[in-house]
Amino acid sequence: MKPIGIIFLLIGAILFTIAGFTFYNQQQFLDKAHVASGRVIEVRKDRSSKGGRTFYPIVEFIDQQGKSIRFNSSFSSSPPAYEVGELVEVYYDYNNPYQAEIKGFFPQWLAVLISSTMGLIFSTIGIVILSISGRVKKKTKVAAEQWPQN
Repeated sequence: MKPIGIIFLLIGAILFTIAGFTFYNQQQFLDKAHVASGRVIEVRKDRSSKGGRTFYPIVEFIDQQGKSIRFNSSFSSSPPAYEVGELVEVYYDYNNPYQAEIKGFFPQWLAVLISSTMGLIFSTIGIVILSISGRVKKKTKVAAEQWPQN
């Protein structure tokens, strides 16, 4: 049972590491990002991994150099979170304006939230398994010491 607990702890640590890197990268992007007003010009349908439909917005905005930029949001949802014509705020990289995302909690932090939550779940399961394994081993040792010797 102990190796299973260690495996869960390792998976939890890996997920926490991914959450940390994702958080750091997102924070670095936000620190240097410019904000612009954009408009949803289209909502495209796509197939989800579960076979259903998911919708992601295509947004157009004008960068600081006056260039019209269109990008596909990396965040999709079902039902659609945005409507054609809706005004949104956009974060974008000045040096690469096509690296852009709609300003909002889920587009910025969903990956961090999921990986850290999964890391917490796996780590907790690993700790519980190791704790139970340790108690069983301790009880077995105590019982063996109390067993009458001939």
